[in-house]
Amino acid sequence: MIQKMMLEGGIEKPKSVVKVGDTEVDIREGQNAGCRYVIGVTTGTFSRKELESYNPTHIIGDIAQVIDIINK
Repeated sequence: MIQKMMLEGGIEKPKSVVKVGDTEVDIREGQNAGCRYVIGVTTGTFSRKELESYNPTHIIGDIAQVIDIINK
């Protein structure tokens, strides 16, 4: 899905994409697409501990934290 959205949006480099999600599937999708940031968020299905096992680039507890990550 990420690659389809990139194509539709005219985005060529996956390193300019951020994937945010709350499941293993979300994290794997971002990793497989080569996204710059793959951010797990604990406000959904999985806990921090569960998300850690999938090695996202970041784990956050509040979606607003995404802004801090991408502005670094």
